[in-house]
Amino acid sequence: MITWKWKWRTVPIVLIITVIILAAFMVTAGFFVVNAMQYEKPGPVKGVRTTATYDTVTLTWKPSENADSYIVYRGAGRYGFPVKVGTVKEPTFTDTELETGEQSYYRICAVNGKRRGGKTPRVFAAPTLETPELTRPNMTGEGIYLAIKDAVPGASGYQFYRDGKLLADQKDLVYLDSDVEVGKSHCYRAVAYRFVEKKVSASKLSVKRYARKPSVEISLRDSNIGELSQLYGEAPFQVTGTVKSNTTIRKVEAGVIDTAKDEWMEGAKAISSDVNGMTCDIAPLGEKIHMETLPLGSYEYRVVATLKNGERKTVTAHPFEVIEPPGSVKIVETATQLAWPQGTSKKVYSYPNGNPTDAFKEAIDRVYPGRGSWGKQTRAGASCDVFVGTVIRASGYDPDFPRGLDGVVKHCASHPELWEDTGITSQSDMQPGDVVFHTYGGGGHIMIYLGDNLLANAHYVGKTFGVVEKASGYVKKRSSTKTYKVYRPVE
Repeated sequence: MITWKWKWRTVPIVLIITVIILAAFMVTAGFFVVNAMQYEKPGPVKGVRTTATYDTVTLTWKPSENADSYIVYRGAGRYGFPVKVGTVKEPTFTDTELETGEQSYYRICAVNGKRRGGKTPRVFAAPTLETPELTRPNMTGEGIYLAIKDAVPGASGYQFYRDGKLLADQKDLVYLDSDVEVGKSHCYRAVAYRFVEKKVSASKLSVKRYARKPSVEISLRDSNIGELSQLYGEAPFQVTGTVKSNTTIRKVEAGVIDTAKDEWMEGAKAISSDVNGMTCDIAPLGEKIHMETLPLGSYEYRVVATLKNGERKTVTAHPFEVIEPPGSVKIVETATQLAWPQGTSKKVYSYPNGNPTDAFKEAIDRVYPGRGSWGKQTRAGASCDVFVGTVIRASGYDPDFPRGLDGVVKHCASHPELWEDTGITSQSDMQPGDVVFHTYGGGGHIMIYLGDNLLANAHYVGKTFGVVEKASGYVKKRSSTKTYKVYRPVE
C-alpha cells in the first residue's frame, strides 16, 4: 500500500515537468520561427557608381530588396585590408577628407536587422579634380584668347595646350596665344592640376576647341588710288574691290576720312550691314558715296570691316591731300565753266546771237562791280579782254588782272611773281592756262589756251558766236604784222 501511493504521487510531477519543458521548447522554437520570418536575408547590392571631387568620393547604388541599411567598407590601395567607414540608410555614401589622386576600393553589403547580404566586388575610385571647361576661343587680330569658364575647386593651377604642345602653366583662367599664323587653324585644350605632398594630380583634358587668327584682306581693281597723292578739291574717284576674311564679316564701311579729326566726311561714307559672309564687294558701297568736292586738308580712303566677334579691322587706308590748285588749273577750270554753252555749229562751243551763260553774267558782275554792260559790248557777247579778265579774276589767281591788251602787257611785265613771259613761238610748246594774245595794226586778240588744241575766247566769226575754238586758226608764229606773246601763270 505504501509503495503504490508513492508512485501515484510521482506521476503528476513528472508530467508537469515534461509539459513545462515542452512548452519552453515550443516557445523558443516559435520565437526563432517568428524571428526568421521577420528578418529575411537582404538582396545583393547592384549598380554601384562613383563620382569624385578633389577630396571626396561619392558612391551610389540601387536599393536592395529587404535592406534597411547598408555598410560601406574601404580598403587602401589595391590590396589593403577593408575597414568599415560608414553605415547608411539610403543607397548613397560620401567619403570625405581624402587626398587627391589617392586610390581606394570600396565594398558594400546590405543589412536587414541582424542579417547581412554578401559584399559587392571591389569598386575602385580616387578623388579627382573636375575637368575644366574651356570656352569658345575669342579670335582677334592680336591672337587667340583662351579662357576657362569657372575655377576648378582645389586646383593649384592650369595648363593650356595647342596642338598637343604645352603653351602655358599658370594660375590665371585666361591666356592669349599671340604666336599664331594668320588663317592657320589650331586645336586647344586645358587641364587643371593640384599639388599633393609634392606630387601633382591632374584632371582630365578639356574638350577640344578649334580656332584660327582672323585675317582680312582687300584687293583693289579699276583704281589708281594707290598712286593718288594730291587733289585740287574734287572728290576722290570711286574705288572698287573685295574684302575677304577667313571668318564671318558682319559689316563693311567705306569712304573718306578727315585724318585731322579721324572722322568720316559727311556724304562720303557708305555701309554694308549684315554681310554674314566671308567676302564683300566694295563697288556697291562706292556707288552710294555722293560727294563732289572736298575742302583743303588731309584725307584717307578707308575700308573698315567688323568681324563676327565685334573686332573692327581697318583693311586699307590710302592717304591723299586736297591742296590749293595751281593757277593754270584754276584758270582752265574757270574758263570752261564760264564758256558759252555748246550748240549745233561746226565750232566746238557756240550759241546763236552770242548770249553769254548765266555763270559768266554772275562772274562779270562780281569781278567788275557795276560794269556788267561790258559783257554786251560786242556781237560776241563780250570783248575778248573782258572775257579773259573775268575768267582770271573769277579764278582767284590774279584778282587785279586788267582789261585792254596794253594793260595786260604792262601788268604781266610788272608782276613776274604771277606771270612768266615764255617767249614761245610754237603752239606745241604751250600749256593749259597760258594767256595768248597777238596785236596787229590798231587792234589785237587775247585768249586762254585750254589744251587739246582749244582756245577759250570771246570771238565773232560770221554768224557763229562762241568762246571755245580750235587754236590752230589763231596761234601763229610772229610776223611783221603781228606781235605774238604767251604769258604763263607761275606755279
